Amino acid sequence: MTPMTILHIEDDEMDAELMQAAMCSAIVPGSFAITQVNSLRSALKAMEETRYDAILLDMNLADISGIDNVRVVTQESPETPVIILSGAEDDNLAEKSVRYGARHYLVKGKCDGTTIRDAILSTLKDPEAINRAQIASYTTSARA
Repeated sequence: MTPMTILHIEDDEMDAELMQAAMCSAIVPGSFAITQVNSLRSALKAMEETRYDAILLDMNLADISGIDNVRVVTQESPETPVIILSGAEDDNLAEKSVRYGARHYLVKGKCDGTTIRDAILSTLKDPEAINRAQIASYTTSARA
């Protein structure tokens, strides 16, 4: 089974580790392949080299922040679902993010690995990727 590919754009190493640990607790090992980068510049390079099934995007990066992040990422890869992971519980920013192409806006510290996994699953259009994820989800649930 080919793992789903996730690009995680996060410049805070601690947040990146926490999010990935949360994700790993909610998925079958090997069902997701997560690539983590720490800047928009690195993300754009990664998106040129690889087609990702989903993108997890921090709102505030060292080289760009706020809604501009969403705008640039969705323009560069319009077919890839973008899920915002933000430290700010801000309805206005969440609404703008969705307007600019994000599929979900999740608040760090208020979501767990299952929430992130489910957000990814709900955004996928590729039937093969959905099938891989549902198998992973079912297997994880069966182990609980």
